Amino acid sequence: LAVYVKGDRKSTALYDAKLVIEFGAAAPPPDAIFDMELTNLVVPNRVGFNTTNPITVTVTNLGPDTASGTVTLVGVDQRADTDDYLLSADFSNLLAGASTDIVLSWMTGDGPPDGLPQNVTWTATVVDEPPDTNPANDVATAQSKVVPNP
Repeated sequence: LAVYVKGDRKSTALYDAKLVIEFGAAAPPPDAIFDMELTNLVVPNRVGFNTTNPITVTVTNLGPDTASGTVTLVGVDQRADTDDYLLSADFSNLLAGASTDIVLSWMTGDGPPDGLPQNVTWTATVVDEPPDTNPANDVATAQSKVVPNP
């Protein structure tokens, strides 16, 4: 820092100065608090081989904050040689007190070589981040029977 006296062209004093600017970043916002509930799982009771079928999962945000997450749906056939079905869908910005229906499509296969009916057990799970306050209501199960087409 130089100080000049009026009319004088040279500095009359010289000081060391240091400017310090402290920036305090705001604390990160707290994690959202909510309770997602998987309120309904609707699967077809009986379907034929090689058909496309809707499955509806209803998710409700019991609050108090807005929530986002993913619904996963796993269908397990009782036969060890049959592949499991895996479906999923995301949802976002679900307000406290609101529900949303997520419709997934399930394509049955050719069926087992013997053509006998097969049972599929479905397990739907809602996964959210951060985890919600009551994970006990995040899962639902249902069953479908896949039969030969008439």
